[in-house]
Amino acid sequence: MILFSNINTLKKVELPNVKVIESNAFKGNDKLEEFDFGNVEEVGHSAFQNTGLKKLIAPNLRKIENFAFDSTKIGEDSDYPQGIYLPAWTESGTYVFRYSKLTYIDAKEQFPNLKEIRDQIFQYNNIASADLTGVTKLGYGVFYSQGSGKRLLTSLIAPDLITIGNYSFYENGLKELKLPKVETIGISAFNNNATVTKLEAPELVSLGQEAFNGNKLTELNLPKLTTIGNEAFRNNLIKEARLPEIVSIGRGAFWNENYYDGDKNGRPDYNPGLKKYGNLIPIYAKADTTASSNENYIINPSEEEINGAYTEDDFTWDTTDSGKVTGLTNKGKLKLIGNEYRLQIPDRATSVGNYAFRWTNLKSVSAANVTVVGENSFDRNPLSSVDMPRLTSIGNNAFSQNTAPEGSRLSRINLDNVTSVGEYAFSYSGLEGNLSIPLLEVVNSSAFNNNKITKSKCT
Repeated sequence: MILFSNINTLKKVELPNVKVIESNAFKGNDKLEEFDFGNVEEVGHSAFQNTGLKKLIAPNLRKIENFAFDSTKIGEDSDYPQGIYLPAWTESGTYVFRYSKLTYIDAKEQFPNLKEIRDQIFQYNNIASADLTGVTKLGYGVFYSQGSGKRLLTSLIAPDLITIGNYSFYENGLKELKLPKVETIGISAFNNNATVTKLEAPELVSLGQEAFNGNKLTELNLPKLTTIGNEAFRNNLIKEARLPEIVSIGRGAFWNENYYDGDKNGRPDYNPGLKKYGNLIPIYAKADTTASSNENYIINPSEEEINGAYTEDDFTWDTTDSGKVTGLTNKGKLKLIGNEYRLQIPDRATSVGNYAFRWTNLKSVSAANVTVVGENSFDRNPLSSVDMPRLTSIGNNAFSQNTAPEGSRLSRINLDNVTSVGEYAFSYSGLEGNLSIPLLEVVNSSAFNNNKITKSKCT
C-alpha cells in the first residue's frame, strides 16, 4: 500500500497511533523534514527513501527494511548531530541509511541492541568515526567510501566485532587497526584505505583476497592467522611477518608494485622485504607449516648464504607429474639470490606449472628439456634471456609484463619449435625487431600485444 509517496508539499507528519509504516509510504517527498516516530515499530521497504528527513528519533522502532531511509538528509540537523536514536532496533534490511548525511557512529548511543549491521547500511555517508561496541558482525560494504571517495572515516573502535564482510571499509582513511576479537575479514574489506600502518588482530584466522590492498602496513600482529587470500597485502610496506599458524598464502599476497628503493632509474623493487634475503619478505612460521615459499616471500629462511649450481632439491615438483616443476624451495630461493637471479631448471623438467616462477625477479632462465610452460609461469619478471630450445607450447600470460629495468628487455628467446602461443603470452615483454616462429599453428588473442615487433615470420 503506497500512502503519501511523491507528494512534494509534505513537510511534517504526525501519526501518533501508527505502529507500522508500509513500503514506499512516503518515498520521494523531498520536502518532508519532520516525522513523529514515537510509536512506530516497523518501517517498510523504501518508506522514506529520497525524503528530506534530517533526524530519526524512534524509541520503539524495532524493524527497518531495505532502503527505508536511503538518500535522506539524516545527520544534517546541527541541533541533533548524532542523527539517529534507535534503542529498540534489532532487525534490519540492507541499504537502510545509504547516501545519507551521518557524520559519526556510536552504536552504544544510537542503536545499542543491534548486533549485526547488514549490507551497505551506511555506505556513502560522511562518517569520520565509528564506535561499534556491542556489534559482532558487519555485512558487505557497510562503511564503503565515506565522503564518496574523500576517505573521511579515520577512526574505528570495534572491541566485540568477530566478522567483517567484503568491502566493509573500502576506500576510507583508517590508520591503526585494533581488532581484538575479529576472526574473519572478507574480500577487500580495508582495500584502498591508503593509510593503515598497523594491524592487530590476535584472533584473526582467515583473511580474504585484497583485504588490505593499497595501504601502508609495516606491522602485523596476527598470531592465529592460517589463510591469506590472493593479493591480501598487496601494495604495502611489509618487510617481514611472524605468522606462526599460517597454512595457505594466496597469489600475490605480499606483492608491491609501487615500492621504489631509490636507485637512479627509479626502478620498482616489487617487494620491500629485507636486503639480506634479496628483498624477499621472510615469513616466520611453525616448522611444520604447509605454506611454501613463493613469489616475493620466503618461509622460515636460513641465515646461511647459499651459492653454487642448482639441484633438483632446489625446486618443487608436481606430485602427479614428476617432470613438472612448480616453483622453488626455500633453499632454491636463497640460491637464486646467490646466482644473481639467473635460473637454471634441471634436465628432469619437461614442463613448467602455472604461476611457477611468477614475480621472482628472474633475469634469465634456461631449461634444456622443457617443452611446455603453463599460464603466468614467468610473468612479471625482469627477463632478458630465455633459453628453452625444445619449447613447443606457451600458456596464457607466460612471459607477459616483463618488468625489466629501463634499457633492458627480453632480447633472447628461441621460438623455432613453438607451435602454440596463448593469450597475452608476451604482452608487454619488450620484444623488438624481427620475430620468427616457423612452426606456429595456434596463436591466441593479443599474444604479442604492446611490443615493438617490426616483422614476423610464421609458416
